[in-house]
Amino acid sequence: MIRKCTDDDLAALCAIINDAAQAYKSVIPDDRWREPYMPVQDLRQELRDGVEFWGYESDGELSGVMGIQDKGDVDLIRHAYVKTSRRNQGVGTRLLCHLEKMTSKPILIGTWADASWAIRFYEKNGYRLLSAKETERLLRRYWSIPDRQIVTSVVLANAAWKPETKAKPVHYKLVIVAASPTTDIWLADDGGHLVQKEIGTLRTRILPGFYTVEFGLGNLTYPLHLTKASRYTQAEITAGPPCPRPKVRLLPE
Repeated sequence: MIRKCTDDDLAALCAIINDAAQAYKSVIPDDRWREPYMPVQDLRQELRDGVEFWGYESDGELSGVMGIQDKGDVDLIRHAYVKTSRRNQGVGTRLLCHLEKMTSKPILIGTWADASWAIRFYEKNGYRLLSAKETERLLRRYWSIPDRQIVTSVVLANAAWKPETKAKPVHYKLVIVAASPTTDIWLADDGGHLVQKEIGTLRTRILPGFYTVEFGLGNLTYPLHLTKASRYTQAEITAGPPCPRPKVRLLPE
């Protein structure tokens, strides 16, 4: 059966983890390996950090352990180990399926990059290996591990995980019509950088934000706050109060 582990299981958890970790000894960098791999004080710290351990028990004895850690918008699978004598008997799969049923959030799993058998296990259970760039970002965000471990680790995710995508910047159409077809229209951002200069009518697509407008360079400067696609006449803009004119200058090419 699968059950939640308690403080009474600490010794058994350490024994399982340290026994199973021997399989990783050849793939863990020498400067990250230690004996025992999981001292009891470190296990207690994992519990304080919110890792909830579940164990697979048969005949009154734990033979596998797997932790789940709530990190807000995702859950992490942590410290998944099965006793060497019980490997390849479905213990890890049962534990993983049980923990998956406990959450509706995306699940991330970290392991050593050279632990090919562990990666295959998670891939067989529906997880996909993330890119190196995404792996580094996630390890820094959700794990507390040194840089050396980051560069030697991978992250896998289940189907619920959706990578962050940068929103495409929104550009709004802006039209400004001068009172005379021969009037210069100078459009600058609020830092004084020239955005565009046209004669008579200015048409452009720009990011939302604060801008300044001059009708004829050297005349009064008027503020313009663009929040949507807009069309203005000179009369509409100059009906409002002017503002101090930033020093207009061309952007470097």
